[in-house]
Amino acid sequence: MIEKVQKLCERSNTEFGEGYDYSKEKAKLSIEIRITMVSLVRCFFFYGQHLGAFLKEPKQLIRLSYLEKQPEIELTVSEQGALDDKRKDEELENLGPLGFKNSTQAYMKYQDMIGAIEK
Repeated sequence: MIEKVQKLCERSNTEFGEGYDYSKEKAKLSIEIRITMVSLVRCFFFYGQHLGAFLKEPKQLIRLSYLEKQPEIELTVSEQGALDDKRKDEELENLGPLGFKNSTQAYMKYQDMIGAIEK
C-alpha cells in the first residue's frame, strides 16, 4: 500500500504539470489517491481492532465520498447501501484473508484465535 501511494505521488510529480489536460484522464489521479489513502486508514483501523490494540472500543471511521464534484466529503445518498458495502470490502482487500468476509470460517479477533489454539 505504501508503495502504491509512493507511485501515485511520483506520477503526480512527473505526469502532471503546467498545461496538462486533466479532462483526458480516464481515472482521475486525485480519486486514485483518495481511494488508496482511505483503504490504508481502514486497514490500519481494522488491523488494530483485530489485534485488540485499542484500550476502549474506538468510534467507527467516517465514510468518505468518492465523488469529487461536491463540496462535502460525507457519503451522498446515492453512495450509501450496497455501493458503500462493496467499497468497504474492496478497501480491506490489502489485508488478504484477514480483511475478507470468509463464509467458511467465522471471523475471530487475534486474542480469540490464540485462546482457541491453546484449548
